[in-house]
Amino acid sequence: AVTIDQNGDVIVTGTHQGETDFGGSVFNVTDTEVYLAKIDGVQGILKWASSGGGVGNQIVEGVEVDSTGDIYVAGVTFGSLIFGTNSYIPAGNSDTFLVTYDSSGVVKTLTGLGTPNQDTQVGAMEISMNGDLYLGGLYDGTLQGTGPSGAWSITATQGATGGTTDTDSVGDIAINSMDEVFIVTTIGNTYTAGSYSGVIGGNYDGVVGALSASGSWEWLETTSGSAFEVLYSLAINESDIVTVGGGLGGGSMSKGTLSLTSATNWDAMIWSI
Repeated sequence: AVTIDQNGDVIVTGTHQGETDFGGSVFNVTDTEVYLAKIDGVQGILKWASSGGGVGNQIVEGVEVDSTGDIYVAGVTFGSLIFGTNSYIPAGNSDTFLVTYDSSGVVKTLTGLGTPNQDTQVGAMEISMNGDLYLGGLYDGTLQGTGPSGAWSITATQGATGGTTDTDSVGDIAINSMDEVFIVTTIGNTYTAGSYSGVIGGNYDGVVGALSASGSWEWLETTSGSAFEVLYSLAINESDIVTVGGGLGGGSMSKGTLSLTSATNWDAMIWSI
């Protein structure tokens, strides 16, 4: 995952194993661990690199930087974690973790979210213009854990729920100027979110949903075509127009007066709402 800080420096994070040389900073680890590196945005020179992790595998799903320069890395762990002097013991089979670093790469906090004997896996992360951090993903059972400033909020925007009878997650998150939250995912059955339902029109459908700043579902829209439609990402421009991206396979879809037909087995698709 990659992002840019307020000074134009590049923040890169992911996982590594064995001996890894980050332009002079060398780490040698047995298990898969998480790295975070800052690269000068003008000269392309490494400023610093950091590594942390623990027993078992970790998966990095996102990185964000706030207005103060603090860096947030979110991912999934299948074992205990150590970042700096901070440690975390998972509650479930797989847990979501969140590490906070200062602008110099020093670990400030390590927190987690899990469910006993179940899976809790973050799939997307976004930070709003107000500096609020949003995580989206999948979970089973009753979530438990503590956030950087206390208890995680499960009923607010950060934890609103929705899904089908299948395994569901959040593919991407975006936030507009009014702190409304938008998510995308792909479904194979009817998707229920609050009082709204998204019914599939064919094989697989893409779903776009909107939540208010207080975490209430506002609307839900599906691609509803006869083909295979999948949605993976979304973005919001300065006019708060939502655009989603994904794929259209083996058929057609229509929204209002507009229609699309795949020219090959799978075509790229962009849908502006």
